[in-house]
Amino acid sequence: MHYFSITLAIAPVFLLILLGYGLRRTVIQDQGFWRLNDKLAYWVLFPAFLFAKTSVITLTGKELLLDAIVIYSGFAGAILFALLVSKLFHFNGPSASSVLQG
Repeated sequence: MHYFSITLAIAPVFLLILLGYGLRRTVIQDQGFWRLNDKLAYWVLFPAFLFAKTSVITLTGKELLLDAIVIYSGFAGAILFALLVSKLFHFNGPSASSVLQG
């Protein structure tokens, strides 16, 4: 039962990919259209989708606290790891900051 709900959640994405693939191979073969379509999806539609989804989430409760703890712990762990690697390999300032940023 659980797998069925996951399948229903991701099925529209795969169907949309298959539809685009089929359209490109058969009906719309113009490369200019697909380049314009890619730009539209990347610069307009995807940001609008992200804004629409994130504007309705609730940022309260115990779940937010647990998520924040996990995220900040990950940041702290990555920073400590970068500092440790920089000290261990004797990186100079610019190299150490590059390791930290990476």
